[in-house]
Amino acid sequence: MSERIQRRVLVVDPDYNTTGTLSRALRARGHHVTLAADGRAGLQRAVEIAPDVVLVDRAVPVVDVQTFLEVLRDNPRTSTAHAFVLTAADPGYLSALDPRIEALVKPFHVAEVVARIESVFRRRSAPKREPELRGDLEQVALFDLLQVFAQNRRTGTLRVEARGATGEICVRDGRIVDCIYRGARGEKALYRLLASTRGQFVFMPGMLSSRDTIEASTDMLMMESVRQADELLAMSEQMPSLSAQVAVARKPAGEISEMARRILTALGDDTRGIDEVLDVFPESDLDVMGGFKELLEGNVLVVLDGGSSATQLCDEDEAIALRAAALKLRPVGHETAARLAVFAGSYVAVSRFARALSSIEGFVAEAATPEAAGEGSLGPLGTLRVGGVEVELFALPTDPSLRPLWGAFLGPVRAAVWLTEPLPDASAWELLRALRVQVVQAIEGWEHPQGAAETLRAALATTSRSQVQSSY
Repeated sequence: MSERIQRRVLVVDPDYNTTGTLSRALRARGHHVTLAADGRAGLQRAVEIAPDVVLVDRAVPVVDVQTFLEVLRDNPRTSTAHAFVLTAADPGYLSALDPRIEALVKPFHVAEVVARIESVFRRRSAPKREPELRGDLEQVALFDLLQVFAQNRRTGTLRVEARGATGEICVRDGRIVDCIYRGARGEKALYRLLASTRGQFVFMPGMLSSRDTIEASTDMLMMESVRQADELLAMSEQMPSLSAQVAVARKPAGEISEMARRILTALGDDTRGIDEVLDVFPESDLDVMGGFKELLEGNVLVVLDGGSSATQLCDEDEAIALRAAALKLRPVGHETAARLAVFAGSYVAVSRFARALSSIEGFVAEAATPEAAGEGSLGPLGTLRVGGVEVELFALPTDPSLRPLWGAFLGPVRAAVWLTEPLPDASAWELLRALRVQVVQAIEGWEHPQGAAETLRAALATTSRSQVQSSY
């Protein structure tokens, strides 16, 4: 049984000569082969069989190859699949598109293709590499870990869960080359993460990001991090909390700095959280907070909500019922965590909802933000922990042109939140009903922590219904 599961191959190509030739050769070697003629069908088959290897034609119809590969990586049923892209064009184009793509150039020798696929199986049958190091930040500081990695020229990814979010620090030969944390990437993310003194970490040797975003030496990064942390701490004594909501109260009376001017532009006529605006700028949090301090001292901004501690998802009386509801979200026959889809027609709306979620106790944000897809977003938001049960939240776009993706993502999903107007049209609703996904409309005020918590409670409560229906 285990051997058969390890040898599942999916071939997605509209050319029946290609699929026929490959399927015969692979089946002759004892592999389980599934075929699909377009991207939509290929994604659906991928979710159904959870393949180890996927071969997809560069010109696959219905869903383009880049979107196809993004969906494969984002879906937990298919994220570990090794993808080959079949192409009759220059494979250099594919490398420019994504350096992780492995090309097979047409026309090809079938024996060579089979050999490359079987090399993947051999690597997968080798003993899995376990995390080399794990621990608690209260016992081992990130500074100390990174300095030890530098001295020993280690290569790998340090994954850290701290302050309600997951971060990743990538080191190559002891040098920090990339970091993702709380909506930021590069040095800005690293300085945020290094300010964490509580949380857990795990180091995975050999794993690396595909991008290098940091060039400075480890020593310089450590010194700069200490400087920024000290200055931010001193500044915080005179400032509202990062979750405070602010708005423009009046025009500046005189000249203001460039950073202050850009903050006013970012705020416009909206009420936004300080932490939300911090993510708008590539500059360090210290530089942006300096602009906020200038505007607050000049009475240009007004604080409408001073911020608060983490929002509770529910009270003690509801906790047991919500845990049971979360368990029901996990489809029968699937061992993965329960999943909850979040539909939105706007990338900004998803970002605001994700920020509100990050203030809810028990929610851990994903290291990287979802990718833009059409007008909306596609990808994981984070994990909600309800009484020991985990519910993974992920964003899906509402664009009609991207609805072929729904089937691939919603196979194991039983509940979804519809975040923004307009509400589902007849064809969208028919598709959701066919996929047996129960949908709730987000509660008014979903962009704030309390409204987001109420929306999550409503979504979890859909499991008590016996039939697929809308709650609005």
